[in-house]
Amino acid sequence: DPVARTGVVEALIRIGGAEVATAVAPLLTHEDPGVRRHVAECLGALGREAAAEQVQALSGLASSDLDKEVRRKSKEALMKLGVRTYIPEVLGSGDALPPGMLAAMDGGSGCK
Repeated sequence: DPVARTGVVEALIRIGGAEVATAVAPLLTHEDPGVRRHVAECLGALGREAAAEQVQALSGLASSDLDKEVRRKSKEALMKLGVRTYIPEVLGSGDALPPGMLAAMDGGSGCK
């Protein structure tokens, strides 16, 4: 249920910390792309300190996941975590950064 997932992600972001990042990381390989998208979003919002160990897994999703939205969310998460590799690719179509992205890239939480 996408609505329930969104609520869970928001709750996990509020809890924060490396423990949350570690707990949700295995779901990056879940068969449901909606789950993978939400986990990538969560990891990006948790921040650099909390999600540093998941950068490699997010990079794998960003480059090779079969679902376009999973790739996009993974790239956005990596940018929030300070990995700027994907900025040109995400913005290549002329799209603007999502709200809060620049602040997040400069050390903000990106959460509202």
